[in-house]
Amino acid sequence: MVVKLLLMFLYFVTASYASRTPTEIKNWILAEALSCSSEVQLSENELQMLVSHKLPNSKSSKCYLACVYKKVGWLDAKGRYQADKVKSFVSDEYAGDAAKIEASQKLFDTCKPADDKDEGQDCERANTMTKCFLEHGPKMGFNLDTI
Repeated sequence: MVVKLLLMFLYFVTASYASRTPTEIKNWILAEALSCSSEVQLSENELQMLVSHKLPNSKSSKCYLACVYKKVGWLDAKGRYQADKVKSFVSDEYAGDAAKIEASQKLFDTCKPADDKDEGQDCERANTMTKCFLEHGPKMGFNLDTI
């Protein structure tokens, strides 16, 4: 269940693992999900909501998202957004496809945190980013239902 949600989040970052097969990438995502699941406990209802592309309004679900973003490098250990790493992932992911690179970069630029200097805001920051991805991703050509 969690794998579907993580695939949505990592839809843009598989480039750094381009030498891996899709199965290997999914296995890597599952390992990250399991790691975050052991660090942040979610209820069954919260998991169901996340899989359905809905965001629970709980600290645990927000911190779960922060855990995932930290694992993939979008947030650093202090919860600050890592724009350079995100752009590198996108460039690698869609090397040779200028339209997808542009759409991905536009999505990340739209959804990057307005202020990421305050440490300790990682859970709220990750939730805000995810809300933005869910709202703007489909408008920019990313089909969440295929993930």
